[in-house]
Amino acid sequence: MSPPRRSAESTVELRKRLVEHALSVIEREGADALTMRSLATEADCSVGLVYKVFTDRRELVEAILERELAELVELLDRLMDRAGRYTVGANLAWFANQFIASPAAPLVREAAATEQDSGSPPESHHGMEGLEAAVGRYLSAEQERSRVRPDVDTEAIGALVAAAVHNLVLAGAGWPRPSEALLRRRMDGLADAISP
Repeated sequence: MSPPRRSAESTVELRKRLVEHALSVIEREGADALTMRSLATEADCSVGLVYKVFTDRRELVEAILERELAELVELLDRLMDRAGRYTVGANLAWFANQFIASPAAPLVREAAATEQDSGSPPESHHGMEGLEAAVGRYLSAEQERSRVRPDVDTEAIGALVAAAVHNLVLAGAGWPRPSEALLRRRMDGLADAISP
């Protein structure tokens, strides 16, 4: 007698749990340590079960990036909630640190390299789509509170901030992550340049 089939609901839950375990491996040992076998060990299950849920490491990476995109949306909402509180520089530095510190950041580089090697067009899940607009909206909210000069093109500044942060994620070891103090100093400098 064959084992009972898993329901779609239990498969979705298993997939979520495996992604959480994969993130634990990445946080503890780095993205290169994430293999189907290391995931199985972390999740205390068979490698075969991991392969029933994810056909290969690439599909696993895609699932991790999808989850992290949802986290990014929440992060952008939290940035908007900070408008009018703290300082503009502190808020931009907080956002940049949160984005760069994601355990999935090295996987963004890997997925981008895979897409480049395959010749396929870039996917939107790497965080740029909507990121520029969201940072621009945050700056517009600060502009409405008179914390950003009225003549500042918040959309353009939002694009520059988003591109700089995204570049830090993609650059990896070639452009080491700045310390929190250095990132704060840079964001404070930008905020000073656009403040009234």
